[in-house]
Amino acid sequence: MEKPLFDDLVQSLKEAKEIALRRRQQPMKDRCHDEAMAELFKEDPAYAVELVNSILDDGDQDDLQIAFRQMDKAGLFDRAGVLYEVACDVLGAIIAHYSEALAQERGKPVPDAAAVERIEATKRALRLERDELDTSNAEAIKAVIRKYGPQARALYQAGTDAHR
Repeated sequence: MEKPLFDDLVQSLKEAKEIALRRRQQPMKDRCHDEAMAELFKEDPAYAVELVNSILDDGDQDDLQIAFRQMDKAGLFDRAGVLYEVACDVLGAIIAHYSEALAQERGKPVPDAAAVERIEATKRALRLERDELDTSNAEAIKAVIRKYGPQARALYQAGTDAHR
């Protein structure tokens, strides 16, 4: 993901968090947590993106399942927007990592042809998975996030740590 685009996403997520925090300070109605979260997601779908990214940071698959259930209750999967975008961003971040690895390998005085082919094959497979992701298939979208989210987050952290 390009740095300016990522910065815009991070800023949007921070703003969504501030809105959510203000809402949390309002008196609570007597209702279950899933209903409250579903209502919050309906009012502020960007918060759903922030929550998924936060859960991916922590790597807790149980929390991810709970969030998916609450988002489903909110009808976000019916809109096929929020998590589909997250899934595409996750796959895009990994593809970008492999593009960088490919450029580094090709930049060597004697590139390893087998490594170049492995990287290219991985990129092709990831692009195909992203391109074939069906916006109406919530389970497939969630599976992509569960499968690749931790990897994308680890790559992002490694890149952030390398720039410090």
